[in-house]
Amino acid sequence: MIFKKILVKINVRGGILPFGELTQIIRIAKECEVKNTHLGERQNIYFEIENKHKSKLINLLKESSLDAEIDTLQHPNIISSYAAEDIFTNHPWMGEGMYQDILNSFQYRPKIKINIADNTQALTPLFTGTLNFIPSTHLNFYYLYVNHSVVGRKWCWSKLIYGNDIATLSQQLESVLLGLDKFDLGTVLKNIEQQHKLITTEVTEPLEVPRVRFPYYEGMNRFGDKIWLGIYRRNNDFSIALLDSIYKLCSETRIAQINILPWKSIMIKGIGENERIEWEKLLSVHGINSRHSSLELNWQTADMDQQALRIKNDLVKDFDRQDIRTYGLTFAIRTNKAFDESSSILVVKRRSIFNFWGMFKFLTLYDILYAPDFNIHANEHSYFATNISWNGLSYYLQSLSQIFYKQLSERKKIAREIVEEKAIATRQVYQCKHCFTIYDPKVGEPQNNIAPNTSFDYLPDSYECPLCENSKADFEALEFQNYVS
Repeated sequence: MIFKKILVKINVRGGILPFGELTQIIRIAKECEVKNTHLGERQNIYFEIENKHKSKLINLLKESSLDAEIDTLQHPNIISSYAAEDIFTNHPWMGEGMYQDILNSFQYRPKIKINIADNTQALTPLFTGTLNFIPSTHLNFYYLYVNHSVVGRKWCWSKLIYGNDIATLSQQLESVLLGLDKFDLGTVLKNIEQQHKLITTEVTEPLEVPRVRFPYYEGMNRFGDKIWLGIYRRNNDFSIALLDSIYKLCSETRIAQINILPWKSIMIKGIGENERIEWEKLLSVHGINSRHSSLELNWQTADMDQQALRIKNDLVKDFDRQDIRTYGLTFAIRTNKAFDESSSILVVKRRSIFNFWGMFKFLTLYDILYAPDFNIHANEHSYFATNISWNGLSYYLQSLSQIFYKQLSERKKIAREIVEEKAIATRQVYQCKHCFTIYDPKVGEPQNNIAPNTSFDYLPDSYECPLCENSKADFEALEFQNYVS
């Protein structure tokens, strides 16, 4: 008999993992015979245990100080850009102490998503929370942007909120947002401000969100007289043995904490030059490759979504084989799981006849969307192409990437280029009437030595559907967006 495993989620508040908590995680995992953990997009840690260990797990968690959930996802983590501080940021006053003060002021477990993120970095998304606090130019005052169905996306309060009052305001707003369907948010905020004597000041200038460079967040990197190390794993799996080795070496070198990044990786700050060789040894012992290309690092998937990971890994291989440049862009893959999308380009899986991968991936269709001006903080996307087969997916992603680079070089908006590219979407393609496989002349069939831009009429009469092997005569011509989905 196969028993369902129990999912454990541990919130690492602000992405800051002190070693007191890390040792607790390692101890619990070992006692429950856990071999691997997975990192989450909201700076959390997941692992699964056998049902026979459930009672032991509950007792161990009661004895710990961990913010943990068992088989539920009721408490999304408070995420922050703390890890980017001093490395990927240049804010004039936002620093380590500010983050710590705000995070420590939360004396309750939020049930809504809260982001505390600096607008001068791209490591942590700004607007994927329900409540998004972003530092202003005024010392220790923050913009508040609310994402909720009652107000739509990115509604900005007319007041800046003092850092010490963020937790109080968040708790009061949560009770309103979770309890009411319709209300005037401005009036609610004003009432909370008056009742709790919050310190606020008027917003005198709009938030500036500059275009920031996508950070290369892995490997050994120097900052000041120290080194920071980023550890990325292709399948987001971090073994308990690896975490244990990190803990022991950090203890020996007096590093008190590590950071969990929204990109499902680990950052270790404060490594001395004389300690570098020991970290290189650790990476070698655990078989960690610390120089992945940026082509692979700039992808987002939902937590523990193995299907999205397979799609990502296959696309990365295809991009690498075709030598496609993606620097400056970020990609997200959405299957059937919702997550915090903050990307330039979004790939959405539409339909699959089978749940298997391999040859059946060719029966899956996709949509491709892009953010306005390819801005990762836009949090909204427009359609670029729909109902794309696997064979055509790389081609369309490459076309959209080329538009991005053209925009950068010409410093123009993408409206005209998008219109021109969408004109491609109305061209004629050919669909097998038995299994719905598409032959797109623009893409061809490279796997069958049919080059791109090969007309369907030019195919020999002996041509067969690559999937069901029916004849060329069983293909029907139709407009691009009208084939079966």
